[in-house]
Amino acid sequence: MKLLFENWRKFLKEEEAIEKLYKALGEDQQKIFKTLTAEQQLDLATEWSQEGMPGGLLNEGMKQAADLPDGVQVRIEDKGGGDIVFMFVDEETGEDVRKDMDKMRDKWGWFYGFVYIRPYGKDAKGFDCMNAFEVSSTGASSGWGPMLYDVAMEYATKNGGGLVSDRHGVSEDAYAVWKRYMDQRDDVEKVQLDDLENSLTPEDEDNCTQLSSIKWAEKGGGKWNHKPTSMLYRKNNSEMTDKLKQQGKLYI
Repeated sequence: MKLLFENWRKFLKEEEAIEKLYKALGEDQQKIFKTLTAEQQLDLATEWSQEGMPGGLLNEGMKQAADLPDGVQVRIEDKGGGDIVFMFVDEETGEDVRKDMDKMRDKWGWFYGFVYIRPYGKDAKGFDCMNAFEVSSTGASSGWGPMLYDVAMEYATKNGGGLVSDRHGVSEDAYAVWKRYMDQRDDVEKVQLDDLENSLTPEDEDNCTQLSSIKWAEKGGGKWNHKPTSMLYRKNNSEMTDKLKQQGKLYI
């Protein structure tokens, strides 16, 4: 019986590793990945893990433009419908580094990163989170998320009211991102948002869905409005974007 449980745990870990790799790949690579045998998928997932699979989106210090690998740039792309993506691209093609999986692995060692944002829009009660952009999807090699988040925040501040987390749920890694912004980034403006019931202020302008913060309060204790996901963040300069541009690391 003990051996049976051990084998089952091993199977679950392998399935989790394969699923994480699959989610990190671009659409074209996902199609190719599906054609591989289970053994081949596991081999790729294991190799990626050993080469530095992103166990934490923002668990390391901020990388700078000069730290980017040769041949990699940051691209800001309007995907249509209001969706904006900030991603690491191959400077030769301008495409997501995940586009060519073999090249990514051989040249950059499974290096990749992306942050998708979108205008929050009106919620069910007509509130728009102070004209914020909302993070909708993220992924990055360990330590490389902060750079893209900073660029996204600069964009969201310039083109909207600022940046907020996914309003309905965030992972532990993403939660750590926002906590770092709240606690450690003096250069970032934090604006406390209310919930849809005006629990904090009588005005409606600051109202925003707070489901993520409520979930984290239930999970870890404390009040929802003390959670980093309850706030709007603004970066009133373009420091990171300017550095990338100055060092030829912004894809134009």
